[in-house]
Order: sequence, then C-alpha cells, then structure tokens
Amino acid sequence: EQNHSWHMEDDPRCLFVRDQFSRDLQLAMGQPSAKGDFALLYLNGQFWGLFDTCERPEASFAAAHFGGSKTNYDVIKTHGVGGDSGRTFILEATDGNDAAWKRLHAAARAGLASNEAYFGVQGRRADGSPDPKKEVLLDPVNLIDYMLLIFYAGNYDAPVTKFFNNSEVNNFSAIRRRDGRDGFRWFAWDFEHALLELGENRTGPFPPIGAFIGKFNPHWLFEQCIKNPEFRQLAADRIQKHFYGDGALTPATTRKLCDKRLAEVEAALILESARWGDASHTPRGPAQLFGMSQRGEPYTRDVHWRAEVRRMREQYFPKRTGVVLRQMQSRGWLAELSAPVPKRNADGTVQLAGGDGEVLITTDGTDPRQIGGAPSPAAKAYAAPIRLAPGTRLLARSHKDNQWGALVEVGAN
Repeated sequence: EQNHSWHMEDDPRCLFVRDQFSRDLQLAMGQPSAKGDFALLYLNGQFWGLFDTCERPEASFAAAHFGGSKTNYDVIKTHGVGGDSGRTFILEATDGNDAAWKRLHAAARAGLASNEAYFGVQGRRADGSPDPKKEVLLDPVNLIDYMLLIFYAGNYDAPVTKFFNNSEVNNFSAIRRRDGRDGFRWFAWDFEHALLELGENRTGPFPPIGAFIGKFNPHWLFEQCIKNPEFRQLAADRIQKHFYGDGALTPATTRKLCDKRLAEVEAALILESARWGDASHTPRGPAQLFGMSQRGEPYTRDVHWRAEVRRMREQYFPKRTGVVLRQMQSRGWLAELSAPVPKRNADGTVQLAGGDGEVLITTDGTDPRQIGGAPSPAAKAYAAPIRLAPGTRLLARSHKDNQWGALVEVGAN
C-alpha cells in the first residue's frame, strides 16, 4: 500500500486497504483473484509497519487454484524497464510461453465483430456451440468483470496507465492453462492508484496501443470484443449483475466489504502512525533530521485516516456506482431496455416488476434470448408471481421490438 501512504508518498488520503480490497471485489464478482491478509512486521524487535501479504498470480498460484502442474500454464505480465525519466513497459511470459497470447492478439487485430471470430477464440462455432477442435483463448465473462472492476475502482495505472498519457500498459497478469478449456483470465494487481476521485473515468476510449503485440492489453481487447453484439449483450448482463440489486459493485456491498478490511487494520494504525506518521517522501529541511514533519503534526489514525474513511463511506461508496453507470451509458454499453426488478413475496413466490415491453422468462436454466436475438422456444411471458422449486433458477429479460434488456437471475430460497 505504499502508493498514497504516509511513509512514502506523504499522502493524507492513505487508506491502507485499497489494493487488497480491490482483489476482494474481484472475488466477490465470482472471479478468481489473489487472496491476502494484513500483518504487523517487526525487525529485531522494532515495529516496521503494517504489511499486506498476498498471493502472486503466477503459474504456481494457478496450479494450486485450478489444478494441474505449474508447467501447464502460460502467464503474461507487464514489466517496467528503464528509469523514471525514460521508463517504458513491456509484456513478457513469466511462466510458459506467449504463443497462445500472440494467437489471441492476431485474432483481435483481425476483428471480433462477427460471431465466427468472436466465438472462434472461445473454442466455439459461429452458432455458439462448443467445437472441441478449436482451442480456447478467451474467457469473455472474466474479461468483462475485470474491466468493470477497473471502471468502478477508477484505476488509472492498470491495465493502461494515465502516468504515460494512457499510451503504456501496466499492472496486469493474464493466465491460461494450455491443456485445458479455459481462455486467458485477468487478475487485479497493484490497485493502489484506485478508489480515489469520485469522477475518475477509465472507460476510454484510449489510444489503440493494444494493436501492437508488445502493448496488447485487456482494455483494448474489450474494445474489440464490444463490437460484437453477443459480447455487447453479455457486457450488459454483467453490468446488471454487479451494479444493481445486491451486486458486488453496489453501494451497500462495496461498503460492507471495505468495512471488513478497515476493521482489520484500525487498531494497527496507532503503531503505523507512531512509526511513520511524521515521515515524508523527501527530506525538505533540518526538521527531518529530528524526526519532525514540516506539516507540524504527524499523520494519525483518528484525524487523517478516519477523515478518508468518512469520505469513502459518505461520498465514494454511495455515489460511485451511479457515476460509473453513467460513464458506461455514454459509451453505449448498457442495455437499451430496462430490466425487471425481482421481489420475493412473503408466501415464497418471486414477483417481477417493471421492465420495458414484454418480460420473457425461463425456469430450466436456459437464457430467454437465443444467440442471434430470437426468443428461446423455452421462454414464456411473465404473467404472475412464480413459486420456484428447490434448485430452480428464474431467468428473465425484457423484450421489445427485437431489442433485449439485461439478464436478471433469481434462485430458489
């Protein structure tokens, strides 16, 4: 957490949990991510600070979580080279090789607007059915969820960095199992430069640096995929899932998850303040020789940290969801039709309210919308509250004039 910290960056916005909380959010979205815990470090009996130990997304991590041997995995990461004045970033395979990564890039450069191309990188035929003869290069749900996390957190240092006018890649890991049926998946990493400005907009568009293999990144890939109507519908579905109801990126859920991490570090910040509260990034005068800050007072938990916590609770979490929804709407990524809102009645039935046009539902686990946009033969119009059998899922979409709303899913109690 050293960026925006007391000890290194002399920053009153220090929260101490931004990085790990962002990985917690990726887990809450149903995606794999690096888990972590906080610890107090002592060196020879001297308190050195509050540290965040976490898993590193690499081949051994993938083997532990997804199975197989670490030799089965390709891991692509960004790597900075050069000093601050001439720094640039490159991509490299830190495990395995980049052959599949290059094939995915070539497919994206050729265009993913057609169903043949879009489903092709998923190991599927143009109609969406699995094709065991084709390799799987892309996990589209993971890609969308990763980018939604970037948008929500306002991370301006990943996967492209604003520090270089959004013309450099930085801070992402991509992992794929070569002998499996999983495509590349992306993992949240280095999210210190995130969860800061309420109005931060990372939806782009940014310079098309991803067209070059050395700068290939998930944001550019997302922009190529969004040209395909099936991916665009899937993106609208994931937005509906995470930004509405009790989704992972709603005000109540984000605050609850962050409060859990804040409670873990709260007491330790008294020690952190005593050790580092009067440090500064660069000594600026004789005062530093005596451990005195030029500010006149050290950073403390009760004054500075609690002020930033209040800002997060009163400003960021209540408003950020709506801000990002408006940003994505301006890019045309939200569904044209509003989705029905589910409600559980006292008698155990599920009721659907609102939604534009006709609301089509299924209870057999299939989507009311078929690939291509036609209604599913299993879909029927919603007419009255439904009692779901154990293990049953209700899937619903608004439908009007060949347009579809985002998918709404309700499970049985």
